[in-house]
Amino acid sequence: MSNQTGIIILAAGSSSRMGQPKQLLEFRGESMMHRAVRIALSTGVEPVIVVLGAEADRVKEAVPQRAAVNVVYNEDWPLGMSSSLRSGVRYAMKYFPNLQALLFIVVDQPFVTSDLLSLLLAAYRDSRALIVAARYQGTPGVPALFDRCLFNEMLALEGDQGARPLFEKYRHKLQTVPFPAGRFDLDTPDDFDRLMEEE
Repeated sequence: MSNQTGIIILAAGSSSRMGQPKQLLEFRGESMMHRAVRIALSTGVEPVIVVLGAEADRVKEAVPQRAAVNVVYNEDWPLGMSSSLRSGVRYAMKYFPNLQALLFIVVDQPFVTSDLLSLLLAAYRDSRALIVAARYQGTPGVPALFDRCLFNEMLALEGDQGARPLFEKYRHKLQTVPFPAGRFDLDTPDDFDRLMEEE
């Protein structure tokens, strides 16, 4: 499995509502950026591709230096999440052309675990789904895995809604894995304060 699927970590956003790079927020003794890479690597899946944008130099310092970790700079990051999806997919298709699927995660979901990623990977392996996504608040979302037959369509995504159009288009070929804690992400200082209180 590890040589068929890659993981792409989307970490290019400007964190404008947070007021500081959320990639560098400390949670359980490590930055959100470091945490995302560590969890991705713990699945045994390679490669792990990190897409950076805003504050790229600062954020890159928080990326663990491992042979399996590839860092990509998305110069179009102000155009929204879709631009980072495209950057990651383009890089994967160029340098890892044999990948059969890509699993996308974001750095601002503090409760993503390696167990959750393993469930998504297993669901893809055991089903004929083209998309396997986490489900929370009644809808599919990230983390989400996409079969290679969708890579070219991902390169056509635009705006800040990520891959949601594909969730809708392929809803009959989409499988979900429950992830209730996925509803919690870090967008504002209040979100981070709540997270610290829960700790």
